[in-house]
Amino acid sequence: MKRILISNIGSLITISQKPDARGNIHESINELSIIHDAAMIFTDTFEWIGKASDIPTEYKIDQVIDANGRAIIPGFV
Repeated sequence: MKRILISNIGSLITISQKPDARGNIHESINELSIIHDAAMIFTDTFEWIGKASDIPTEYKIDQVIDANGRAIIPGFV
């Protein structure tokens, strides 16, 4: 499967993930997070999202897409 890096994302909008009282992580569709100056790596699922300055080096990237500073809202259809 092809691994793709989208770089130069101006704003990456994601669903917030918050731990409950037991420490289990739950997604909250009512709250969004915004990562500025972001990047993301995915195949058929999201493998990594975060600040562009923190892109992990251990991934073998097959294709790079430059978002040209645009906003990305992954998973919202």
